[in-house]
Amino acid sequence: MTRPGRQSAALLVMAAAALVVTAALPAPVPMPRAMGQEANLPGAESILDRYIEVTGGKAAYAQLHNTLSQGTFYVSGTGLRGTFKAYEAEPNKTLSILEIEGAEKIEEGTLGDVAWDRSSRQGPRIKKGEERDIALREATFNSRLYWRKLYKKAECSGIEAVGERKCYKVALTPSGGQQISHCYDVESGLLVSSVIMINSPAGMIASENFYSDYREFNGVQFPHKLTHRVGSEETVVVLDSVRCNVDIAWYRFELPAEVKALLAKTRR
Repeated sequence: MTRPGRQSAALLVMAAAALVVTAALPAPVPMPRAMGQEANLPGAESILDRYIEVTGGKAAYAQLHNTLSQGTFYVSGTGLRGTFKAYEAEPNKTLSILEIEGAEKIEEGTLGDVAWDRSSRQGPRIKKGEERDIALREATFNSRLYWRKLYKKAECSGIEAVGERKCYKVALTPSGGQQISHCYDVESGLLVSSVIMINSPAGMIASENFYSDYREFNGVQFPHKLTHRVGSEETVVVLDSVRCNVDIAWYRFELPAEVKALLAKTRR
């Protein structure tokens, strides 16, 4: 089996994390086809606020303080598959652990203003620039509630088809970095897809996520399936369980010793 390099490993982590976070993220994939502009489009604010309501409402989100999610993933057309576990806690602490069958273990986390990853084959790395900004933004716990703080602008730009669904397209602009496009089902109000341009060795490419199979945990709906596409690679992530407000040891989010050592070098 082909072993993933740093770039493909990072995309696997991104795919698994995107299934839990959903508010942020991820040859270029084709964009959904436009269905024409309607004269009276709703404002982006009403679309985003409706999403919060249909997935549980502000009161239900406010009851969540941490989550522990587990699931599996596979890369379509290959033998590459594995498991993941994701810890998240307020205000912005995260740790994702991916284990690729027959290959390696990959970890990714955030703590304070530090975003990092580490693999059993390639060691630790401190994220910088836009990659760091994206990781820290996505690490915001209950980020769906705080889109007004995370993005300086939100605009509904039209209606598009995502598969058989008619969706409102909302463009979210962060203070720095690439704009993110979200598509929300006109009928249900649920997030159906998102796309962001990312840097790769081949240049800027589209990272696209498709969310489905929403299920309720602790009064909040989470998508249980994510199809993640970058170039010709498609990763399918399936969430098996979500546990909310569990006892997570404080040291779970601490920076690994290797990451601390690397951080100390970069700050000299």
